[in-house]
Amino acid sequence: MTAIGEPRNILIVLLGALGDVARGSTIIPPLRRRFPNAHISWLVETKSASFVRLNERVDTVYEFVRSRWWEGAELLWRLRQSRFDLVLDLQRHLKSGLFSFSTGAPRRVGVNRKNAKEGNWLFNTEQCGFIPDSESKMELYRAFLTALGIEEGLDHSGGFRREQFLPLLPDEVVRLPGRRVGVVMGSTWPTKDLPKQGYQQLISGILKETDFSVVLLGDKTQAALGKEIAEVSAAGPRIINVAGATNLGQLMGVLASSAAVIGPDSGPGHLSSLVGTPYVTIFGPTDPKRVSPFGSETFSIIPAIGCAPCWRRSCPGLNNLCMRLHAPSEMVAQVVAAASTR
Repeated sequence: MTAIGEPRNILIVLLGALGDVARGSTIIPPLRRRFPNAHISWLVETKSASFVRLNERVDTVYEFVRSRWWEGAELLWRLRQSRFDLVLDLQRHLKSGLFSFSTGAPRRVGVNRKNAKEGNWLFNTEQCGFIPDSESKMELYRAFLTALGIEEGLDHSGGFRREQFLPLLPDEVVRLPGRRVGVVMGSTWPTKDLPKQGYQQLISGILKETDFSVVLLGDKTQAALGKEIAEVSAAGPRIINVAGATNLGQLMGVLASSAAVIGPDSGPGHLSSLVGTPYVTIFGPTDPKRVSPFGSETFSIIPAIGCAPCWRRSCPGLNNLCMRLHAPSEMVAQVVAAASTR
């Protein structure tokens, strides 16, 4: 029976990128254990909605379809009618603040004013403690548990079980011989990506210097690159390209079954953490102290260049030098080290 004063109807507002939503999911298990009888909902954008729906601990998913913005009024009405008594606004932007405020919930918890952007703090009834930008983004989410008096820390599985994804493996991946390594072929920022030659050298090094098979991963924008690299690798049955050919569940199945995964700072890195697979992050414009996948912080490859991290989506005249400087030998060595921990 729910105790008096405990929330019965909780809404999490975290709309954005897959990596952030994956990290945010780590509050779900301790939240569920603290409030076992509460109904937990999540407001998320379409691009990450399928991920949230995989989480058995989330009861209801409200989807904001950015391309159909005119339906926003109906969504606001549905949120108001749901009568939430607790909203956790993990997003820290104006849009999430407006959604939080629209619920009319008596308790709306947001990030600290110093961490908020676009006046987000104005729309919530209380703020979490301040988290410096020099600390991991995970600390922003941990602060919400502290604000709720939950002493238990983040659950790095996010409530997912590795085994739940293994039946979803694509057939061609199952047929790969021996242990496998996943290679993520790109990210949403051009400045985070290795050049094509960099990916070719990395994959060639893994195939020549180890006995791992290689699975090429990515979304539809990386499918052509994956196909080209797979065709010229001359690795026979030890390489398969499924970039752009997997749904989210299948992708997590590949991650869960891999000895290690390597790639740029991107969503699959944080998904790997949820299923307990070490992820080697090839860093460039972003800061490993801030965004390294939890549990894989020691497998960060950092460029030896003074302008990194610059946090730029386009390189100001250096042609992504920070990513071109990475040595294939170092990347392969880190893959071997990460795989040895599984």
